[in-house]
Amino acid sequence: MAPDALILLVNYRHEDEVVTFIREQLLQQEQVELTIVVCDNGSTDSDGFRKQLSAWKQVHYFSAGTNLGYFGGAAAGLKYFTQTIGELPSWTIVCNTDVELPGRDFLYRLFSLSRGALVAAPAVHSTLSGHQQNPFREQRVSLSYLKFMRAIYSFYPLYFLYQLLAYVKRFFRRARTAEGVTRNVYAVHGTFFAFHRTFFAQGGSLQYGSFLFGEELFVAEQLAGMQSACRYVPELQIEHREHASTGRFKSPGMVKYMKESTDYLIREVYRG
Repeated sequence: MAPDALILLVNYRHEDEVVTFIREQLLQQEQVELTIVVCDNGSTDSDGFRKQLSAWKQVHYFSAGTNLGYFGGAAAGLKYFTQTIGELPSWTIVCNTDVELPGRDFLYRLFSLSRGALVAAPAVHSTLSGHQQNPFREQRVSLSYLKFMRAIYSFYPLYFLYQLLAYVKRFFRRARTAEGVTRNVYAVHGTFFAFHRTFFAQGGSLQYGSFLFGEELFVAEQLAGMQSACRYVPELQIEHREHASTGRFKSPGMVKYMKESTDYLIREVYRG
């Protein structure tokens, strides 16, 4: 029997990208039964967007009415699914739409290689910087590190300098192909999460209390509380085609959200 999965996508003024991702990537996947819910956080033409998506019976459109952020939109989409469509399938995926999946059997292989895992993710290669974005963290980050990053995000010129140095460091560590074997890690990159339904059965949630950023640690800390970890599958790699305007250096407005999310993690997740 083919594994079943729910795909939660969040749109904010990237309707063409969402439609292309569904048509050319998700609907080409084989040996899996997919249901796709698109949470519309904001579109330039909501009626036209809804009409485009209605062409596929597997795709369901849901308007948030406002911009809920990444996990906020995913959580709303998940609630919409459970209240109007049915029970959770074996896997629930939350992912970006600016990614390229490696073949039509990608999801089937990911699920097969992730048996027993609560959360799984493939390797993620950034086409913008050239480096591997997974694993996001092999080990748990400390409270002192989060407080340090909060200070960095509090002063934009300091953030810019920190990010520049980090980019130079990554430049010399670029790797087109992931290394290592399938293993458990502390945190995986927010570009792509695959949640087994057991994650939710054990109390896991997408109800993240910050608008953007920090979702990786939010998920990782929930797993730690379940005496579990993220399953990293480097045998499978997706291409993350980050937008050049947002991939390297965030705007002051985005850095403000980064500080707010770090504040939230310190206060509500790490209890620092």
